[in-house]
Amino acid sequence: YKTVKIGNQTWLAENLAYLPQVNIPFDTSKTSPRYYVYDFKLRDTTAAKATDNYKKYGVLYNWSAAKTACPAGWHLPSEEEWNTLVKKLGGSYFAGNRMKSATEWSSSTTENTNISGFSALPGGYTTEGYFYYIGTYSAWWCSTGVSVTEAKFTAVYNNSASVVTKSEHVGNGYAVRCIKD
Repeated sequence: YKTVKIGNQTWLAENLAYLPQVNIPFDTSKTSPRYYVYDFKLRDTTAAKATDNYKKYGVLYNWSAAKTACPAGWHLPSEEEWNTLVKKLGGSYFAGNRMKSATEWSSSTTENTNISGFSALPGGYTTEGYFYYIGTYSAWWCSTGVSVTEAKFTAVYNNSASVVTKSEHVGNGYAVRCIKD
């Protein structure tokens, strides 16, 4: 994986692509690991890895899978670690443009500079069996849980320079960016 050092943190500069199995979109769970590739609707891991969406955007994980997906020496970042990154890049109102790839966002209404080298790509997400917003949205899980059914995630949007952190259902499929231990 490509990496980037931002402040005192070392991040993956691409979405995680660890894919031990692939689940069909409607095979959801809030407790067992689930792995999805955007718009892929079969259970064939080899075929999933051959898709353009896998090669470009990596894997979408439910929270259970995300918590154990990072390789040795890396981990799923906490909300606090995401906040440290965002603060280093100018705060939540400006960091998104500094994180997003300068060329990959459809009809972006903001100036994406990727000055940080984070290289965020708009890989979309999955929820309740459907895929949404490829080309205009990216979200990554935090290790920070909120309840049995919700956990934190950090996201950037096509039409905003901001970075937001929210909580959402643990069965949703978001990308993962690992941070070095």
